[in-house]
Amino acid sequence: MRRFTKADVIDAIANRISLRRQDIKRIIDQFIVEVRNSLTNGERLEIRGLGVFITKIRKARNNARNPRTGQIASIGIRRVAAFKPSKLLKAAVQQYFLRHRKTEDTLPQQ
Repeated sequence: MRRFTKADVIDAIANRISLRRQDIKRIIDQFIVEVRNSLTNGERLEIRGLGVFITKIRKARNNARNPRTGQIASIGIRRVAAFKPSKLLKAAVQQYFLRHRKTEDTLPQQ
């Protein structure tokens, strides 16, 4: 699976609309700041057609294992960011998968 980075997003938008890459980068950077601010304030951020950014509480665990050392560790309760895709996004991903299934079946998993 190919990686699509922030720079790729900026280039894709710049190729479709007549804004400078610098301006698009500033808009995307500010969008990221707003998502971060919403989540740190405990707000739910809904973007129709894309999905919902939320925070969830993960309960404490006493039997977690450090994969590098194998040592058992205790992890306290914490709040984590999560993303729930919209029905529209899920459907678009599924349609793409069904159209390109044969080529993706032969690609190595990453």
